[in-house]
Amino acid sequence: MPTFTDLLDWCVPVWMRRSPEDLRRARLIAGFSVLGGFFGAAYSAFYYLIGHHWGALVVIICTAIMVSNAFLLRRWGRLQWSANIHALTLALGFLALTAIEGGARGHALAWLASVSLCALLLLDEHAALAWCIFCFGGVLAFVVLELQGIVFPALYPKQWSSLITAVGYLSLTLFMGLVGVIFERSRKKAFNQLQATLAELSAANERLHALNQEKSDLLGIVAHDLRNPLNAVQGFAEFIVNHRESNVGQVSNDAKQIIRAAGKMNHLINDLLDLNAIEEGKMKLKMEEVELHSAVASTLQIHQMAADAKGITLELEPASSPVNVQADSRAFVQIVDNLLTNALKFSPKNSQVKISVTQARGFAMVRVRDQGPGLRPEDHARLFQKFAKLSARPTAGESSTGLGLSIVKRMAGAMNGTVDCESVFGQGATFIVQLPMVTQEA
Repeated sequence: MPTFTDLLDWCVPVWMRRSPEDLRRARLIAGFSVLGGFFGAAYSAFYYLIGHHWGALVVIICTAIMVSNAFLLRRWGRLQWSANIHALTLALGFLALTAIEGGARGHALAWLASVSLCALLLLDEHAALAWCIFCFGGVLAFVVLELQGIVFPALYPKQWSSLITAVGYLSLTLFMGLVGVIFERSRKKAFNQLQATLAELSAANERLHALNQEKSDLLGIVAHDLRNPLNAVQGFAEFIVNHRESNVGQVSNDAKQIIRAAGKMNHLINDLLDLNAIEEGKMKLKMEEVELHSAVASTLQIHQMAADAKGITLELEPASSPVNVQADSRAFVQIVDNLLTNALKFSPKNSQVKISVTQARGFAMVRVRDQGPGLRPEDHARLFQKFAKLSARPTAGESSTGLGLSIVKRMAGAMNGTVDCESVFGQGATFIVQLPMVTQEA
């Protein structure tokens, strides 16, 4: 069921709704058209019933113009024109009724006061002042003519004189009250829209601030994490060039350092490219059946050397049965790779990292538990954000960009999965990746 506000909004062109002030004025014009239609219909019927045919004709003409003005507003979108048409119609209509209802002695002259109010609501101050002067001049003219002894006729049966006067003043009181209600409704709606616009603008500013902070973090990370390996590459390469007489063992060792440094840079660049592809929806997943236990076991072998260097034991709990999920094998391996990299990075020497693969209620869970420092309460809120710097620090000086867990979260979500963390500060952390299992067809 359309509301009164819906009826007003129908008269307002779409483009005009972008400005709260234009929208307010357009709704008022539409509101006056609707209000004029109701009052005009009632008044013309009343005048016709008591035999005041000239009065009924004037009211019908003015009502037709007022109602048509709403359609003209929707059609042409000319606020100034529509507002002035309203004011002119009211002013001329009340002056005409004054001329056929006894001049200054009739009630119609008092209605000219409403024209100034309507003009003030619909137009700017200068235009409203002009209409106020026009109406004042009209009233003054009838008063002066009355004082000069010029009598205007009352073109209606004299027995209805008292009733017409009473109805006129009562209607004027009701009309002014309804004008106030329409104005207040339009003001509130425009104010609420302005508040909503300001809220959207504030949210957009916050997003821009966050993006600017991300840009700063990205530049800082790239500058820091690429500078050191680049310096290493340059340093070892210069050493090889400047010490050509070095033995083969020394050159081989320097080359390994260059490869290691290049690997760090390549890892960072790949992380940035993967994150960008995920956020822009350009990461193409190839969903297939993946057996998790064997995939995790293969990934563990890649990290075994790094674990041995810190004396960390990697333990994969045996699975009682195969656990199959529908996933992208490359994305799943990258998830496990990032979680194991973090676990080794933040675990102390000679500790243990446990990995398990379980299933329950149609979902498979991969748990990676370390014996590191764990997370503080304030860390949990920022855990999966890009470039998040948490309280824990790598235990052997490894670099940390804050991108790994963000990538894990987004990749798991892209495969209809989730990733969570259970951690108490000082007692390690357990990261849990949950993926839907393959549905077994009957």
